[in-house]
Amino acid sequence: MIKDIPTREEFEEQGMTLLNHAWDTVVERLFDYPDLKEFGESIEDEQKDHYDSASQKPLAIATALLQQGTEFLVKAAIAEVSPFLLIAGNAQSWPKKCDTTDTSFSAFKTANAENLIRIHNTVATTRFTDTFTRNFAQMRRVRNTVFHSVDRNLRFSEKDIIQSILTITSELQGPGKWMVSREKYLESTPLAAFVTEGHGSNLVREFQLLIDLLENSDLQRHFDFDKRQRRYLCPECKLSCSEYYPDIEPRTAQLKPNSQSSCTVYCVVCRATTRVLRKPCNCTPCRGNVINSSKEFDPECLTCGEIPKY
Repeated sequence: MIKDIPTREEFEEQGMTLLNHAWDTVVERLFDYPDLKEFGESIEDEQKDHYDSASQKPLAIATALLQQGTEFLVKAAIAEVSPFLLIAGNAQSWPKKCDTTDTSFSAFKTANAENLIRIHNTVATTRFTDTFTRNFAQMRRVRNTVFHSVDRNLRFSEKDIIQSILTITSELQGPGKWMVSREKYLESTPLAAFVTEGHGSNLVREFQLLIDLLENSDLQRHFDFDKRQRRYLCPECKLSCSEYYPDIEPRTAQLKPNSQSSCTVYCVVCRATTRVLRKPCNCTPCRGNVINSSKEFDPECLTCGEIPKY
């Protein structure tokens, strides 16, 4: 009998861990560069070129982690039908005495990455899109180059890696699920044993990076967030940021629906819906008219952050 059979959840957890490690590498660089600019009054072109060149190595590893994580997520989708579909080869190639001794699933050779999409699309109710299939094949080729060869023409960018992670998670888990997965990952890191709060503030910082980095179409597709629409302070995120990043204004909430009569704002980061009062703020020179009416927080204006005096 085969024992220690992995579940979909276990494959998915491993895949998301790898994707989060890739994400960590990218956002660390995106945070570092503005800090360097602030540390030095100006950065010379030669310094920037060196920084960008040196960044290619960690970005290459992040891309490889991205592919490996995606492979685990595809395996998770297959395992939902049956993990035994992942066992490769015929019976003659299986571990010795597996028919007479209980054998761990990990002792069996599993399907190569090049066959995973075909296996999935053969047994799953919903097949992967052609775009996902092409991207998976391309990622696998790049990953093989990174680990087995050298290609001086390969260039990696933070934006491409971020877009790939969001596209993959939207395809495999559904749009808007990245923030949930990211928060879960941050809560599982070793540092979380000592810092039980503050994950929300990190998510705010990361999403503010995304607003500047990504096209509006990407933000709408993956987060249902329109950066052309007015953005409001999120009371929950403001509270999270107050201890660790008090200078941050978490303008991560938007009216849902976006209309003059809408009485709720929704935050894409903490996924909180806050009831608001549509009343003009009388704090000079604010012209906002979205006032927090939630009982859990002060009745502050979510445009200027002050408490109106009515």
